Amino acid sequence: MCLEPSAECASREASMEHQQLKKGVTVKKTIIAFACALVAPLAFAQTSRTTTETTTQGTVTTYEPGKRIVVRTERESNPISYVLGKTAHYVNKAGRKIDEHLIKPGSRVIVYTSRGEVHAAKRVVLDED
Repeated sequence: MCLEPSAECASREASMEHQQLKKGVTVKKTIIAFACALVAPLAFAQTSRTTTETTTQGTVTTYEPGKRIVVRTERESNPISYVLGKTAHYVNKAGRKIDEHLIKPGSRVIVYTSRGEVHAAKRVVLDED
């Protein structure tokens, strides 16, 4: 710092202020770059949702193809009703597609639903030979 005012002193002080501003800008750029590096993986991350299946095994008490199926289990005293949407799959024990009209009251079935979609059947397995 200069004690007496002169052009050289003013120039030196301006130079010091300029260097301090330049350091401040560099620090800000570094902080921004670091923040972007931390956020980038989140921006490009793929989200996935894990769904788990629930199953109900029992005997069909009521069946309306394409609409609903009611199943009585050995564990529950009340039968459970499931909605059958257009995307429900009907298969045999081997996993081969079957005609939905093969399922009748009295048939043994396993009903698969996705957790979160309670009482909406995703797949119905005819558990008979």
